[in-house]
Amino acid sequence: MFIYVFLLLFSLFVILAYRYEYLIRDLGLQGLKWSQKSISFFHKNKNRFYYILLVYMALIASVRYYVGTDYWKYEEGYINNDFWFPEVGLKVVANIFHFFNLDVQLFFLAIAISIQLLIVKSLREYSENNREILVYALFFFITFYYFNHSMNIIRQYIAIGILFLNFNNIVEKKFIKYNIYFVFMLLFHQSSIILYPVYFIPRLFKKVINNRSYRNIALLLSFGLMFVRFDELITSILLKFGGRFSYYAKWGAEKYLEYDLSWKMLIVLIVKLIITLWIVNNKEKFIKTKKQEVLFTIYFFGMVLTFILYPMLIFRRLLMYINIVEIVIYALFIQKQSKHGKMILISWALMYYFAHLLSGFSDPLPYQTVF
Repeated sequence: MFIYVFLLLFSLFVILAYRYEYLIRDLGLQGLKWSQKSISFFHKNKNRFYYILLVYMALIASVRYYVGTDYWKYEEGYINNDFWFPEVGLKVVANIFHFFNLDVQLFFLAIAISIQLLIVKSLREYSENNREILVYALFFFITFYYFNHSMNIIRQYIAIGILFLNFNNIVEKKFIKYNIYFVFMLLFHQSSIILYPVYFIPRLFKKVINNRSYRNIALLLSFGLMFVRFDELITSILLKFGGRFSYYAKWGAEKYLEYDLSWKMLIVLIVKLIITLWIVNNKEKFIKTKKQEVLFTIYFFGMVLTFILYPMLIFRRLLMYINIVEIVIYALFIQKQSKHGKMILISWALMYYFAHLLSGFSDPLPYQTVF
């Protein structure tokens, strides 16, 4: 637990480092001698703190031991060179490591760094080299539990990282390149095929996105549909696929399609709806570029699906493919807020994090290292 809390606190410290001069000015302390020295200190070292945060995240993910639901399966699969899943991507990586007779922990290190590189490269692209937006996005990457999930669903997270980077090909309308990226996604997790139509979402949702009333109606309707039981219908549909997907259908139907909406989860989702409505009703104030417009559309589409499907665990996992874009939207949005608005968003992020860490919404991932 301490490892996660310290990561959270350090990410807040990095935000403070980038916002420190503005904070001192807001408090009217810029004239004091000590404040000028502290401003100079943070100005010189804020980029170092940013890189320390990245290294710390990589270390947490790479030196963990038995952290994650399937950790022991990956460890056993690597040692015996016999994995249980059909996708070949990670098997190829494992074979390369076997060829050089490398330890299993180096295998986990390579996976952790690869995931982090995909996420950070995407964030640098979408923040358009604005380091402050990037730092906010990393904070939301941690607090919205994406970082913890990356240690739990390894193959899917590699695919998520590739899709996150692939969103840029939607922005630039590079359909061939989009398909090439998708092939690599499928090499790591077959479930990513469900997200293939995302390329067409910005065009299909254009009218809804550009109309505030439509945006509100869609979100409120989706929230209402959350109370409709779709689990039996979805289970029967999945079980009819058969063939190569029969394993996933049965696995999902037996364990992960149970409708589970506790009062604690409902409270979190009500707050999430309020924050989402706040964001989408201010779209025109912070979404300025074509790239941001595409990302916002994907975010909105993800939120509409989230409220309908969130009570079923399998869909919470599948929605991570597109919902990860919310860390960019929140980072863009928080920059345009007053200090009170910033405090509300940071407080919500902290609430969300501890709700998942302590309330059983997600695997708490008790931490231990190989040392």
